[in-house]
Amino acid sequence: MSARESQAKSKTDEALIERAKAGEARQLLLEVILPVLADPSIPDEQIDGLLRNTIGMSKLREVVSEGWKKLPRDHGRLSALHTSYTYLRQFTPQVLAAIDFQGGTGTADLMEAVAILKRLNESGGRKVPEGAPTSFVPTRYAEYLAKARKDGDETAYRHYWEFCTVLALA
Repeated sequence: MSARESQAKSKTDEALIERAKAGEARQLLLEVILPVLADPSIPDEQIDGLLRNTIGMSKLREVVSEGWKKLPRDHGRLSALHTSYTYLRQFTPQVLAAIDFQGGTGTADLMEAVAILKRLNESGGRKVPEGAPTSFVPTRYAEYLAKARKDGDETAYRHYWEFCTVLALA
């Protein structure tokens, strides 16, 4: 699990570097736009023309066409790790079945999640039951679970919930 998590980290770090390079053009535009917008001496009706003339419509269209997608809180790391789901499923059910995990103080929800995951693995269940604990899920990953539930994507919810459960044990 650690090796796959490390690979996911490397992959997202590389993607962040490329994103930063692509964001340079947007940043340069902001350096032109924000001072104009913040200047109270420029009348509102002149701002549009001033920005279009200063920057140019072709440059504005170019930057807008590139698009800019907001990254998740973890910068996509759990999503990158998700590409290893099939590989990890080759052994995680056996590991969970073989080890009797015992939690200390504050791990009751995690231990309940492990028990639920073991039952799902034994029965071949695919859907995480409503009310299954998530308090152990790091905040940076919680939005994956929330989005999957909101979208009604039980498969994605199961995958992300399972990842978070196994990662919490590591």
